[in-house]
Amino acid sequence: MKKKLILCAVAVVCLALALLFGVINFSADNLENRKNGYENAEISHPDGKVFVLDGKYLNNVKVNGKIESVCAFTAEGEPILPSSTTQKNDDLYYNFGVYADYVSFTGADDDTVVTVNPTSLNVNVMLTFFIFFLPLCLAWAILNAIEDKSAFKKDILAMKRYKYLLYDLVSRDIKTKYRRSVLGILWSVLNPLLMMLVLTAVFSQIIRVEVEGGFALFYLTGYIIFNFVSESSGFSLVSVINGGGLIKKVYLPKYVFPLEKTIFSLVNMLFSLTAFVIVFVIFLITGQVQLHATMLLFFVPMIYVFVFSLGLNLILSTLNVFFRDVGHLWGVFMTVWMYATPIIYPINIVPEWLQGIIRFNPLYHYVTYFRNVMIYGTLPSFTDNLICIGFALLFLAVGVTVFRKNQDKFVLHI
Repeated sequence: MKKKLILCAVAVVCLALALLFGVINFSADNLENRKNGYENAEISHPDGKVFVLDGKYLNNVKVNGKIESVCAFTAEGEPILPSSTTQKNDDLYYNFGVYADYVSFTGADDDTVVTVNPTSLNVNVMLTFFIFFLPLCLAWAILNAIEDKSAFKKDILAMKRYKYLLYDLVSRDIKTKYRRSVLGILWSVLNPLLMMLVLTAVFSQIIRVEVEGGFALFYLTGYIIFNFVSESSGFSLVSVINGGGLIKKVYLPKYVFPLEKTIFSLVNMLFSLTAFVIVFVIFLITGQVQLHATMLLFFVPMIYVFVFSLGLNLILSTLNVFFRDVGHLWGVFMTVWMYATPIIYPINIVPEWLQGIIRFNPLYHYVTYFRNVMIYGTLPSFTDNLICIGFALLFLAVGVTVFRKNQDKFVLHI
């Protein structure tokens, strides 16, 4: 009863903070607009000019829809380009922060709506989601750990005691996977390369999907991240069931099985990274790409997606012990998840409303992060890191708690 009351109190506080910070973060520009005393100037078909009267302060321009360019002008007719752009759900904000006489727009669709210095109230859905669910799930996990403190401490100490078992299990899986294979572990490099060649031929020559940096590297960065999640979840799904023989004979921490499969898939991902290096070097020699200092951060998104996958795999391995249908449904879900992740297509080719849904896909953020540091030389922002860490901790907290609360019942259902 006490735990439920604490969780209810945490939920109320999290909801209040989520709404507060979600509104403040998403409406900061709107608050600035209102402070400067300029009202909305909204038009539905911005093919001409929107005049900002009396040289008012131009904070930003909100565009709902598609537009080619936007430019502000001083009283002397000097053009001023936006200092930056910000994507906020379905709207694109062009940030100026200058005094101007008017703003001109070009290339707008018929259904495009442009608002100069908007003052409407908006909510940052992504920030609200994290501020509500992340602290709530962490509080739930911490309360459960405190409630069963001795068992939790025992699990932590067991991680050190069974590290050699983990090493042996990972080594066994690697040897088993490539046993009786002529090329052996080289298939971890050849598989992504062969898939890349086929899909590059289809999507760059036939369907003609154009992406910055070339389709080959674009696909490989998405494939490496997604294949790790797909492979680790597929192996972990049945890991506890397949380890039933050991579980019934000797004592060992049951989380060893999904953890080992996740580590094994991480090793395969590192091998697959060689395929990216090979293609990148070829593109570098031909002058199609260039080296970026951000490539040194390649391990950061890998750590994020590893923590995320471990939490997901703990949940899946638990559910599959009690409901074997999960194993059959997961294959279908992974197919849907693959198409919902921009692996073979850039996100800007899908409708605006669908882009908002895709941004709630954790793999979209991990794949985008990996592409930014490996291909585009873009240093991810604090918000990008916060979103990636948020998804990882959210799934890990839920996964650890669900697994620990049910692990004693596994032996009855294996």
